[in-house]
Amino acid sequence: MMKHLLPLVLLFAISLPRITATGDANATQLIYDTDGHQLTSLSAYYILPAQKGTGGGGLKLNSLAPLASFVIQARSEADHGDPVKFSPLSASSDGKTRLSTDTKIIFAIITTRVESLYWYVTRSWSLPSSEPRQLVSIPEYLIKKPPGFVFRVERHVAGATKGYKLVWCHDGEMKPCKDLGLYESEGKTWLATSDSPFVVVFKKRGLDVYA
Repeated sequence: MMKHLLPLVLLFAISLPRITATGDANATQLIYDTDGHQLTSLSAYYILPAQKGTGGGGLKLNSLAPLASFVIQARSEADHGDPVKFSPLSASSDGKTRLSTDTKIIFAIITTRVESLYWYVTRSWSLPSSEPRQLVSIPEYLIKKPPGFVFRVERHVAGATKGYKLVWCHDGEMKPCKDLGLYESEGKTWLATSDSPFVVVFKKRGLDVYA
């Protein structure tokens, strides 16, 4: 009896570390909010600067302009901006939003618009006193949407500020993806493609204290 059990015990002992390692690898792909909870596609989150004291707040919709609206940073650090929801292109059975996964980003706010407030990146947009930029915008009508709705969340580990960064991946096939950062023009701070990523954290809507 013991002769037959011994190989089974050894097989279990060899297999157990592999199971644990796989679980840990999956855990590293999860994204966490400021309270240590996993991001899900069912909740809405404020996108806030990872470093405090920079003079700006969360990301928000600037206005519903006639042709397009843009994503900007709130001027006050006390302003969390407007919440967003992440909608992964590949449905996940557990509802978790993961790193390096193609996703759409939608403002989770109520407006007079019929269409959802999906983010996309313009091909080029000229602002007064600045060179053309690829800005993060909200199209007027989804029926006119160009390629450019695919984003990803990546972990940012370079430099002193640790957190996450948003990247734009065009239609999901453009490689490498482009970082999204901030730049000042016309008295506003715009979200656009950049060589200097905007390092962020995610705060679940409904919580009053940002820690």
